[in-house]
Amino acid sequence: MTAILASGFALLFSVSSAMRAGDKTGAAWKQQTVWKGGAGDFVTLAFSGSGETLAAGGKTGLVKLWDVAGGKIKTTLRGHVRPLVCLSFGGDDKTLASLSQDGVLKVWDVAGGRERSTFRLQPNVPCAAFAADGKTLATAAAAANFGTVSGKVYLWDVATGKLKATLAGHDIGTYQLAFSANGKYLASAGARYIGGESGQNGAVGMEVNLWTLGSRRQPTILPVSVAADFAPDGKTLAVLGTQASGKRTLGYVNLVDIAAWKLRSALKGHTDVITSQAYSFDSKLLATASADHTIKLWNVADGKERETLKGHQGSVLAIAFAPRRPLLASAGADNTVRLWVPEETAAQEK
Repeated sequence: MTAILASGFALLFSVSSAMRAGDKTGAAWKQQTVWKGGAGDFVTLAFSGSGETLAAGGKTGLVKLWDVAGGKIKTTLRGHVRPLVCLSFGGDDKTLASLSQDGVLKVWDVAGGRERSTFRLQPNVPCAAFAADGKTLATAAAAANFGTVSGKVYLWDVATGKLKATLAGHDIGTYQLAFSANGKYLASAGARYIGGESGQNGAVGMEVNLWTLGSRRQPTILPVSVAADFAPDGKTLAVLGTQASGKRTLGYVNLVDIAAWKLRSALKGHTDVITSQAYSFDSKLLATASADHTIKLWNVADGKERETLKGHQGSVLAIAFAPRRPLLASAGADNTVRLWVPEETAAQEK
């Protein structure tokens, strides 16, 4: 699940589940439902633990909760006054946490549609990510001009709103954060100086740091990377990068085998930057969304493209897999949220 930031970088965070279901991820997928909204309504998505509710939010600060089966909005949560950065159910259906760009964290009672608590964490939040259990929130220091940002990463207790830990971060700023499914690791993407100690004397390069939480070990650094996301089974890491192609910038993903720490596959095929990526609940598929208006599904085992999903009439801004079944949600710049399922599932539900 993903939110697009003003900087153009993608915020990615995944909700995973150890539960098993029938393997339908290998079937052809099709669009099942289209929900329409207003301008900027949808830039971040989150499924509840059961997959029965989908939360969507965006620039308006409103959080809409959809009944997936019925296809109707159950309730709209009001309280944020700034655009939303991310949402998380924390693995269940009872509690939803939402964070806006002004650093306001709200915890909601989903059933009653009521706000339980509000915390003001920091003045500005360029990106953030919730751990899979919803108990820990990672935020980045506010972005500013080169040389004025520490790039620090803060870890917060969602229940109390208190700061738990601070990570050194990146030279210039941090633009993306993602937890592993077991909560032991955190990936942060940011910028660093190359060949100098300031923006005036050195070039700037992107990197991803992999942190072992609760340890004093220095992070593992992946250079020339703009984002990373962990598979739910903990076996692979999807590292997002970009490459120049004439006057265009194309997005690609490197799949890294975590145990061997080796590149497994390079996923290339989009004709514009990748805005979001998400693993399926069983870690067999990786979905990538792009400004080229498409979503691509890739086999994690062999790195081959399975198919391309078309339907959005603009950039695809966010995607999220349901945590217990083969169901993909996408949000686009065309102000729609779309649900995608394997053709076999769609036929059974008619």
